[in-house]
Amino acid sequence: MSLVDRLSSFFLVHGAERRQFLYLVALFWVIGAGLAVGQGAAHALFLKRYGIEHLPLVYVALSAVLAATGFGYAAVIDRFPSERLLRYGFLVIVVLALASNGLMRWSSGPLVFAGFFLLYEVSSEWLLAHSGWYLSQNLDVMQLKRLTPLVLAGWQLGILSGGLLLAGAAPLAGVVNVTLVWCLLLAGALALVWQRHHRYGVSRYYRPQRGRVDTGAGNRGEGGLRAVLKSPFLRSSLLAMFFLVITMYTLTYSVSRVYTTAFQDEAALGAFFGKLLMLTGGLALFLQIFFVSRLLRWIGAPRANLVFPVAGLASFGLLFSSFAVPAAVIGSVVKDAVVPAIHRPARQLMLSAVPASLQGRARAAMLVCVPAALCTTGLLLHFGQEAGGPSLVLGFGALAATALLFFSWQANAAYPRTLISTLEDQVFVPQGVMDVPHGDTLAPGTDAERASPEEEGGTVESNLERAIELRYAADVLHAEPDSTPQVRLLALVLNENWAATVDRCLSKLAETEDKNTIETVRAALRSREARHVAMATEALHSLRETRYARELSALLDRVSTTTTSCPASGLHLASVADVAAWCQKSGDAWLSECARCVGQETMPELLRRILLLKGTSVFHEVGTHELRMVAQELKRERLHAGERVFDINEPSDRFYVIDVGRIGISTHPTPTEKVFVVIFGPGGCFGEIGCFDHLPRSATAHVLEDVTLLGLEKSKLHGLVLRYPELSLGLLRGIGTRLREVTQAGR
Repeated sequence: MSLVDRLSSFFLVHGAERRQFLYLVALFWVIGAGLAVGQGAAHALFLKRYGIEHLPLVYVALSAVLAATGFGYAAVIDRFPSERLLRYGFLVIVVLALASNGLMRWSSGPLVFAGFFLLYEVSSEWLLAHSGWYLSQNLDVMQLKRLTPLVLAGWQLGILSGGLLLAGAAPLAGVVNVTLVWCLLLAGALALVWQRHHRYGVSRYYRPQRGRVDTGAGNRGEGGLRAVLKSPFLRSSLLAMFFLVITMYTLTYSVSRVYTTAFQDEAALGAFFGKLLMLTGGLALFLQIFFVSRLLRWIGAPRANLVFPVAGLASFGLLFSSFAVPAAVIGSVVKDAVVPAIHRPARQLMLSAVPASLQGRARAAMLVCVPAALCTTGLLLHFGQEAGGPSLVLGFGALAATALLFFSWQANAAYPRTLISTLEDQVFVPQGVMDVPHGDTLAPGTDAERASPEEEGGTVESNLERAIELRYAADVLHAEPDSTPQVRLLALVLNENWAATVDRCLSKLAETEDKNTIETVRAALRSREARHVAMATEALHSLRETRYARELSALLDRVSTTTTSCPASGLHLASVADVAAWCQKSGDAWLSECARCVGQETMPELLRRILLLKGTSVFHEVGTHELRMVAQELKRERLHAGERVFDINEPSDRFYVIDVGRIGISTHPTPTEKVFVVIFGPGGCFGEIGCFDHLPRSATAHVLEDVTLLGLEKSKLHGLVLRYPELSLGLLRGIGTRLREVTQAGR
C-alpha cells in the first residue's frame, strides 16, 4: 500500500473522492485564513479606534444588517446552486472590503471602523451558514459524517496560517494595510470555486427549485417556514441557535473587554490576536484531524452537540472567579476552538437528517434568527454595561448557556425520530394511500383492499362467471359514446379486475388440465386477436371438463367481438349508472371507490392523476392499484413560458408528467439554445431515464407555454419500487414498450 493510500485510509478518505476532498480542504483553508486576518484586523481597529463601550450598540446595528442579509439570502437559497451564491458573496465582500480600506485611509472617523467591523461580522456569519449548505450539496450523508471534520480542519489550518500572518504583519505594515490581505485571500477562494465548477459543473446534490411548487393530492410535505416550525427537531434547533448566538457574543464581549484593558495600542492588540488565533486554530486543527471524526463515531452527533454548552458554562464560571487574561484566553479557546472543531460538525451532521427539501430553508431560518439574538444580546450588554461591573454581563451569559444546553438537549431527543422519518421518506412510502371525499382511507395491504373471499378462494366456475360479468360490465362502459374521465378510470379498473380474475381462474385450471391448452387460452385472452382466439377455441376440445370448455369459449367469444349481450348468469346492466351501482357492491374496495365517483361533477385529484399517469408511455403498463401510490407522491410545479424546467448536465433527480401546457426538449449543449428534438403536450412524460441511472440530464426542457407539471423525485420512485415490487414490473414493461417503439421508428 502506497503512502497516499495509507494516509487516505487513516483519514477515512476513499480513493475516488480524494480530488474533491483536497479541493474542499484547500478552499476552506483559504476562507479560514481570510477570516482570521479579517477578524483580527476588524476587532483590533474597532476596539482601539471606536471603543469597547460602543460594542453592545454595534451588536444591535449588526442585528439589523444581518436581518436584511438573512431575508435576502432566504429568498434565493433554493433558486441557485450554492457555488454561484458563494462566488457572488466573495465578489461582494471583496468590493466592500476594498471600499472600507479606502475610507479608513481617507478618514479617521470612528464610524468607518464600525462599518468595517460590521462588514466582517456579516461576512463571517454568512460564510459559516453557507459553507455548510455548500458541503451538503457536494457530499452525501455518509461523506458528511466522515469528511466534514477533516474539511473544517482545513478551515482551522487557514485560521492558524492567518493568525501567523496577522501576528507578523500587524506590527510591521499596520493593521489597516493587513485588511488588503483579507481581500486577496477571498479573491483566491473565488478563483478556486470558479475553476472547480467550471470544470466539473454544478454541485452534485444541487436540486433546482423552479416555479411555484405545491404538494397536491396526498402529499404530506409543506415548504417554507411553516414546515420548519412544525418539526420539533428544527424548532428546538432554532431556539438553540438563538441562545448559541447570545452565549457566543456575550463571551466575545467579555473576553474582548479583558484584552482591551490589557493591551495599550492597536498594533499590540492585533499581534496578540494573531497569536491567539494561532493557539485556537492549532488546537481546533488538532481536534478535527485526530479526534472529532472518531468522537462522532464513539458518542454520536447528539452528545457531541452538548460539549459547547457545558464548556460555555464553565468559561463564564472562570471569568466570574478571575476577570483576567488567563480566564479570557480559556474563554477564547472554548468559543474559537471547541465550537468550530466539535460543535459545528455535530450540528452540521444533525442538520443533514432534515429532508433535502427543507435543508435550505432551515439554514436560512437559522441565519434569520441570528439578528434577533444579536439585538437581544446588544440590549442586555448595554444594560449590563450601564449597571457597571462584569458580573451582570457574565450572569446573562451563564443564563444563555443554560438555555442553550436545555434546547440542545431537546433537539437531541427529537433527532432520532427526524432521522428515521427522513430515511423512510426517501426510501419508503408511508402507508396512507387514499384521499377521497367519502372518508374511506385505504392502506396498501389491508384486507379491505384485497380480493373478496369468493374471488380469492372460489371455484373455477365462480371465477369464470365473475370474469364474464366483469367483461360484460366493461363492454357496457366501452359502448358509452361520450365517456367522462370517471367512466374511463372505472373501465380501466374493471379491465384489471377481469385480467386478475382470469389469471386466477386459469392458474387453478392449470393444476388439473393440460398446461399448453391453458397457456394458449391465456395468450388469446391477452391479445384478443381473431387468429389467437380461433386457436384457443380449438384447443378447448382437449379439456377433460366440458363445462369449463363452454365457459372459456363464451369468454373468448366475448373478448373477440364487440357485444353488450347479457351473460348466462342473468346479470343485466343497461347503463353506466347500472355498472357503477354493480361495481359498488362487488366487494372490491378499489373498484367500489372508483365507481362512487361516476356521476360526480368533479373527479377527485388523486383519481385524475392516476388517469393521467395511465396515459403515459412509462406507466401505461402499471396497474391503477399501484399508480395510487405514485400519484400521491407527485408534486405540482407551475412555470411560465420562457422558463426552463431543467438544464442539460444538471443532476437527474426527478421526472415530470405534463398536466397543462407544452414542453420542448433541446439536446443542444448550450441551455439557452432552442433546438427541439421533441415537443410534449398534456400527458407527456419526460426526464424519466434519469431516475434509473446516475448520469446528468442529457437535454434541456424549455417551457413553450405556461405549464403545470407533476414531478416525482428519484428517491421516492426507488422507495415505491422497493415497497411495491409489482410497480417495478409494470415500469419495466412500460419502458420496454417505449424502447421498442423508438427502435421501430428508427428503422
